[in-house]
Amino acid sequence: AGPGSLRYASIARIMSAGPSHGHTDERNAMSEADRQRWDAKYAAGKYAGRKHPSALLAAWVDRLPRGRALDVACGLGRNAIHLAAHGYAVDAMDISGIALAKARERAGARGVEVNWIETDLERPDIPRDAYDVIVVARFLDRPLIPRLIDALRPGGHVVYDHHYITSAEVGGPKGRRFRARPNELLERFRVLRVLSYEEGIVADPDGSRMALARLVACKGSPGYRAPGRGLDPSGPPGSRGRDAS
Repeated sequence: AGPGSLRYASIARIMSAGPSHGHTDERNAMSEADRQRWDAKYAAGKYAGRKHPSALLAAWVDRLPRGRALDVACGLGRNAIHLAAHGYAVDAMDISGIALAKARERAGARGVEVNWIETDLERPDIPRDAYDVIVVARFLDRPLIPRLIDALRPGGHVVYDHHYITSAEVGGPKGRRFRARPNELLERFRVLRVLSYEEGIVADPDGSRMALARLVACKGSPGYRAPGRGLDPSGPPGSRGRDAS
């Protein structure tokens, strides 16, 4: 949609099917607890000031392939809206319906259209070979990474940033298990051609200091033969972390 368009995409709720007992019940209970926690944060106005796209996406958007994009754990939609404003057909998913409703309002005010998807981020419906660009900002679900790689089309790019473990005084998750280990993103995306990778302390527009690992990689030959098996894609127990967009 072009400037001035006030069309809204409806929010799609994706439900996972499966037996209603045992581990499935536990996962559903955890997912519902996550949903309620993030709904409460967004209802209270958390992250309302984050309207800017991630610095990594802003730096790379003009160099990325055109086409269809996916924003994972989109929160209030800052990156999804930025992609849509640059002409992408965007799917944006999050567990919080409240965040998505606010994101939809922001998109309408900007005159862009985004397909907002409410889903359990542990079990999202992500098709294979579907996206030219995938963006993940400050969200880490280690078992999801191989599925994101599979979701890229040939030549597709992933733009990923997340907090990493550091002894410096920074914002973001307090627990080490919710942060990436040094070079972890580089290792987990090693089957792709890594175009850019850096770790460092950066300042958010609001002045907060963050320790971010930032990666851009494309789906093609990585240019070398990766020795060994690399990291276990499932990661250690409790291997998810998030700081909403």
